[in-house]
Amino acid sequence: MIRLVASAAFLIALSSAASALAYVGPFTIPVDELSSSVTVQVCIPGGCDSDVSGVSGYSVIALDDGAAPSMIELHDFDLTLTDQINIDISIFLGGLTATGDNLRLLYAQPGTPFGPDAIEGGGFLLVGVPQNAEGTVAYDAAGTVCVAMQAGGMPCSDTQDLSQQGTQTGDISGTLEITDGIATLTINPNVEIPFDPANPELGTLTVTGTVTGSAPVPGSTTVPARPMPDDAFDIDGTVRTCTTDADCLAGIGSTSEVYCVGPPAASGGDGVCYVQRNRYIAIKPNVDNAGLSTARRIKLSTGETLGWVGPPVSIVVGGPEPSPQSLARIQSAPHYMDWSTVDTVHVGDCAVVPEFVYEVQAIVAGEDEGDEASYSEPLVLSTVLNISGTGGYGDVVGASPGLPPDGTRSFKDISAVVGGFQSLQLSPKAWLDLQGSTSASMCPDFGGGGIDFNDINRTIAGFQGGSYFVDGLGNPTGFLAPLDCPPNTCP
Repeated sequence: MIRLVASAAFLIALSSAASALAYVGPFTIPVDELSSSVTVQVCIPGGCDSDVSGVSGYSVIALDDGAAPSMIELHDFDLTLTDQINIDISIFLGGLTATGDNLRLLYAQPGTPFGPDAIEGGGFLLVGVPQNAEGTVAYDAAGTVCVAMQAGGMPCSDTQDLSQQGTQTGDISGTLEITDGIATLTINPNVEIPFDPANPELGTLTVTGTVTGSAPVPGSTTVPARPMPDDAFDIDGTVRTCTTDADCLAGIGSTSEVYCVGPPAASGGDGVCYVQRNRYIAIKPNVDNAGLSTARRIKLSTGETLGWVGPPVSIVVGGPEPSPQSLARIQSAPHYMDWSTVDTVHVGDCAVVPEFVYEVQAIVAGEDEGDEASYSEPLVLSTVLNISGTGGYGDVVGASPGLPPDGTRSFKDISAVVGGFQSLQLSPKAWLDLQGSTSASMCPDFGGGGIDFNDINRTIAGFQGGSYFVDGLGNPTGFLAPLDCPPNTCP
């Protein structure tokens, strides 16, 4: 089973091949988690089983030329399987189960270049790359499989710490494409490895899949160091410009939006109508950033940084909003990917609460995260505001369940949330979701537990004049302000 672990690590190493360049650079290429996955299949005599995992991490490469490279050099990689690997094989008179947790592969000599090696026809092969593995693999063999493993010098049950296995070597193959200053690395692993090379009849591990990532080539004049700002999500896809909130009230029938988000300071022109929510801000990634690997930082309008938008998870929404959309949490580390592959991202977190204004800024992979000049102009979005004195927390819909919040709190809001609890789907869940599935949960569960009594009770508290922090009877709710809720709090 020690060799089985090595195989999983070897797979991750292949994934890191999605980077390369040796004299331009070195520069970092993050793995695009949304577009990358691997399948791990284990076969023993008489049966097979497989499992699928996502991949996260990065590679650091260098090239001999930033436009048409012929040589590639590897400087570092750090790749992790993002899901647990579970294998369960049953055969006559025996079987094997195995679980891999926190599997990770790292370049064994970070900072020491490996290569250079040739790029031919867009493809390359790095032979004998040194790599270290981390994580644990627990396995249990029974019956005839146990007997065979014992005969091969392996125990029937064991948990292996991969960090104790020492440095291993393996080949890394891949392709590299540079278009308009963007380097895209894609690998399609297809590797079959015996558990024990001396006893291949014990079984094999086969890895297949696609791992890809993109980043701008340093020094390219065709790649903007500062990406375009994202857009406010428009409820029906018809963007209506505005200079005041009143402009948005003259929208299109039942899809009228109430609030106007102004343009970035440097762009001029009109703002765009958008829907305010209680516990979410909705972002439409700018199509002008297509092909760029970018991350999104979230700040309060007062300047404090809350964290970064995490990986988007696809969800189906109800009511008048189109499906599917995506849900994301706030995390401590930037998540780089080509966000143009995602239509709309609802950011819901314990740090996203009513009556606050947020700023979302994009940054291109490889740029200095500590340099404010590297970030896009901010997209400014607020949750529901109590401008009129009659709105705010609990204002979830307008005069009917399909209309956005209208600045008032009344029975129409309570009725809409009850309808959501009854699965009538007259209003989008993101409008109705005010808290998690327990009375103490500060994490909205859009795409999880659905609309429940906790959301109904919070809407009633708003109707009674309460806020997110104080209920309708004046009692503290115990919920935290954005700056008191650290990133990675919500699962």
